[in-house]
Amino acid sequence: MPRSSLAEIFFESAKRWPNKNAIEDERQVLTYQEVSDRALRLADKISREAKLGSGIIAFDCPRGTDAYISILAILASGKTYMPIPASWPVARREAVLRQANPELILRSNESGKASAFTTSGPQPTGEIAYLLFTSGSTGLPKGIAIRQTQILSYLSAISAVIPLRETDRVSQTFDLAFDLSVHDLFTCWSAGACLVHVNEKRLMTPARAVNELGLTVWFSTPSVVARALTSLEPMPGLRESLFCGEGLQVTTAQAWRYCARASRLHNIYGPTEATVGITHLSCAPGEAIASGANDLVPIGHVLPPNEARLNERGELQLRGPQVIQSYFDGGGNFPEGWYPTGDLMKTGSFGFEFLGRSDDQVKLRGFRVELGEIDGVLRQETSLRTITLVWPGLPKPGELLFSFIEKTSITNQEKLDLIEACRRKLPEYMVPFD
Repeated sequence: MPRSSLAEIFFESAKRWPNKNAIEDERQVLTYQEVSDRALRLADKISREAKLGSGIIAFDCPRGTDAYISILAILASGKTYMPIPASWPVARREAVLRQANPELILRSNESGKASAFTTSGPQPTGEIAYLLFTSGSTGLPKGIAIRQTQILSYLSAISAVIPLRETDRVSQTFDLAFDLSVHDLFTCWSAGACLVHVNEKRLMTPARAVNELGLTVWFSTPSVVARALTSLEPMPGLRESLFCGEGLQVTTAQAWRYCARASRLHNIYGPTEATVGITHLSCAPGEAIASGANDLVPIGHVLPPNEARLNERGELQLRGPQVIQSYFDGGGNFPEGWYPTGDLMKTGSFGFEFLGRSDDQVKLRGFRVELGEIDGVLRQETSLRTITLVWPGLPKPGELLFSFIEKTSITNQEKLDLIEACRRKLPEYMVPFD
């Protein structure tokens, strides 16, 4: 039966499998009933304390059990959730809060401090499920509001090609301000499976994490694996391996496949504007890894009922029930509903193949970065022309940013002051390399 909201996905599963484990982290294991009780207590607190207005509830909980419960509570109260990463500098956090004007900001650990009163169940569903902010070319973070109908359309489409089981143990690796985290949580809970928090230390050795945590489903950016190729080990219990957020190198996919021989391997593609992922390519166990342009695994074909096409420049355009019609601030009116991704593609035997970008956007560790936003911060500090780029030819390409300033000389102190200015205004992954 089709679900009407993200909240309904979890709370239906809680009624069906109350005693099954829903969340596991380093400190605790909670059943579906225990998570439901805590989420509904916090939902009651939100309903009582939130002022009427935007319908948005922000939270700054670090990735983990408290944050997962906060998301469920916000959704259960009929509101829109908006994660604010603790790693963001104060200036950036303040900028997105000014744009969003949330009704309430939940702080860390509030999911464990709500009153003992329990609501009768989730409240009427809000139209917008979540609000995320990505790097913006104008110098300000860009808000993307995803509707319940859009995320439910994605979950329905992806579950049809990657069905999970109630016995699965599913990784949770993504920052909650990264929309791939929505996949982690709700594909898992829809199946009655257990969501397993993979901490930052374990992410440094992903294959070991799979084995020590008994994971059967893994989902991460390709760079998590690429940084750990020398530490890979056999993963006989893994049955589904998913990658998204940046280009998947064929060599990285082959190395992972060699150690996870019983697992299907999936390459998923999708900008935040298209709700998590909108194309998909699957390789069955024993099947050769498909190779496309730039030694990248092709991104496959569009998930129905969405549509994809290439314009005359070879730029991928997307349309369908998963694709937004405008940004949170009202900008970005897409002609006839076709969203221009900026990604240059060609078609091959295995669907679309990534060729490059038509602009200055790059991906760093899966995060989308508009180089113009970094230049904007530097220009505010120097009033000089600047250019920021990803340095090529490094052992780990695409991971280091360098900024160049039009000036005959610069002192070491001036350089340190500029880097510090970037740290005050930009996330860590957007700060130019020192």
